Amino acid sequence: MTTDQNRIVALVVRYGLPALVLVFYLTAVRHFDYTPDSTYATAQVAQNVEHWNMFAGPVDLAENVSPSPLWIFLQVAGIRASFDVILFAKVFGIFFCCTILVFGYLTAFELTDDRLLAFCATFVIATCAWLLYVAPTGNALPIAAALTLGCIFFLLRNEYVLSTLFAGLASLVLWEGAVLFVLLLLDLMLNSVIRQRACRIAGIALGMYVVVVVPWLLYARHHGDPVIPALVPVGGIPVAGPLAVISTVLLAALGVAGVALMFRHTDGTIYIRTHATPIVWTALMLTGGILGSWERIVLGAPLLAIGAFVGIQRGLRAVGRGRAIYLAAFGLAAAMLLMNQVTYLGRLRPAIQPSMESSRDLDAIASWLKINSGDSLRVAAEHPGELGYRSGRVVERLRPGSDPPPDIVITSAGAVPGYVRQYVVSPDSALLPPISGIRFSIWKKQR
Repeated sequence: MTTDQNRIVALVVRYGLPALVLVFYLTAVRHFDYTPDSTYATAQVAQNVEHWNMFAGPVDLAENVSPSPLWIFLQVAGIRASFDVILFAKVFGIFFCCTILVFGYLTAFELTDDRLLAFCATFVIATCAWLLYVAPTGNALPIAAALTLGCIFFLLRNEYVLSTLFAGLASLVLWEGAVLFVLLLLDLMLNSVIRQRACRIAGIALGMYVVVVVPWLLYARHHGDPVIPALVPVGGIPVAGPLAVISTVLLAALGVAGVALMFRHTDGTIYIRTHATPIVWTALMLTGGILGSWERIVLGAPLLAIGAFVGIQRGLRAVGRGRAIYLAAFGLAAAMLLMNQVTYLGRLRPAIQPSMESSRDLDAIASWLKINSGDSLRVAAEHPGELGYRSGRVVERLRPGSDPPPDIVITSAGAVPGYVRQYVVSPDSALLPPISGIRFSIWKKQR
């Protein structure tokens, strides 16, 4: 690029990056009122920790894991500061998503050494339909993605102590953070020229990791809580559509193709070795997403987008087509914008509205529970987080075949064997006798 072109690109990035963050924020807050049941369940865990030192709540997790301790303690801090815990979680969710965009740009620039390509990669991250969906939900996924991406960024800069700090904090949100720390240590040992210096830094990094993680281990042991942290599934979203699958495959294919072309025309062994951690981490997250946990796709999405632009740059340079890099980058950014907008507006947004209407109905159910269900009665529901949070009582997750069966069941099913319908919620959220168009029913066990 000429000096004038570099100046223009610098201006584009200087003003375009804040504008990109602003547009992302304005798009995400369009469904700020939408709160999935998992957010209410996590809020109850935070309330139980604050009032009873109990790391318990109706979260949809196995019994041998704890829901993202760092995220829970952050919400506890919000409770102690007299903030509404749901609002607190949603605001910080959007904040950490904006942090992802900043780290995304810095990581892309570190890998490409090109401001315009880094901006294009950030543009693709900002238009990611799943990230826009998750941002205002109040889930721990944004903080997990921000911490893991920050860890990768500092790792690429060989700032292993700072990278360890981020890996340690990530380990308090999801157990895969420990895997990332192991990858960090392997990177340090494989890519260090002076072995003695590498061992010294590894010792410092290990000490940093212990300082960050051990307080949680001691807390969990003292209170009898599971020590393994895990993300609470966001829930409430439709299965990924064909465009979401196509966009993911396209980004992955471009990254792989770029590396393959680089190997074919040059010796890419050193590059792969020095960048093994982000490659392996992205592959692990994609594998986790394919196996059924779509949250892992979101965790890997920023690096997947960045990898596609790195693949374009490295691949076209390897075949002597360097002048086509920006044309290909702009084309990819435009294609991803189109596919993500179709996914977001055509698939995710329509799924949000029914959930918001159901939330209003659940508010009416919670009012009924306050009046008609004593503390001695066991209540189970399809949405235990929201009902428990709004009613101020314990609501279990409805699980088929639970023994003993709950006294009251709240479900959208048309019939519950062994139970008698007490009330139904009509579309206008009024508690009425059974009529057509019901959404939720309150069922009481037959005596």
